Amino acid sequence: MDLPALLSGEASRRGKTLYEGETRGSGDAHTEDGWGSEWIDGRLSCMPDCSNCSGKIALAGTYTVRDERGYAYGDEVGGYVKYYKPSISQMRPT
Repeated sequence: MDLPALLSGEASRRGKTLYEGETRGSGDAHTEDGWGSEWIDGRLSCMPDCSNCSGKIALAGTYTVRDERGYAYGDEVGGYVKYYKPSISQMRPT
């Protein structure tokens, strides 16, 4: 199954198969003045199940963190959100 077909369905994570790590540049930036969580970027790998084909897949990609905070009725709402971007996927070996 190719990546576009896999991405047309939904992937659900199996157990604790999501692994993340910041890039070296992202980690080094923590010492910069004005550093904030929205500066974080990293790499990920995961082994989810595909709802489209019921297959077990392996994927890898990148992630970033965005500041989704805002205000509603004078109170701060939201927080920092990770956005995942898969860039490679294939069927997992059985």
